[in-house]
Amino acid sequence: MKHFLLLLIVAGVLSSCDAYKTTLELDPSQSMGITGIGPGQDAVINPYFGYDSFIIIKNRGENPFGVRIQNNGEIIKRTDVAPATTARFKLNGKDRVFFDATSKSVAVVRFEAID
Repeated sequence: MKHFLLLLIVAGVLSSCDAYKTTLELDPSQSMGITGIGPGQDAVINPYFGYDSFIIIKNRGENPFGVRIQNNGEIIKRTDVAPATTARFKLNGKDRVFFDATSKSVAVVRFEAID
């Protein structure tokens, strides 16, 4: 019984570590606004929106996809994330992130606060 209780506690702690982790399926020729609030918000709400944070993006698909970071409509950064790689970007408080896919792919997204 003690082992079972300990297992439940460990499982709860481990699952809470992925509270802000989301898996997204990207379709060909799709542009997806993944952060921000309001119109154009497609997928994930950054729990730290309004504050500086990090976005961690892992490409779990077989094709690359583009990442575009914008602030007030101006493109700040544009890059591709290759298959089986992870990219990490610093976001300023009001930055919005978009994924641009030309082929089917899968992305895992999570956010981290900047202490």
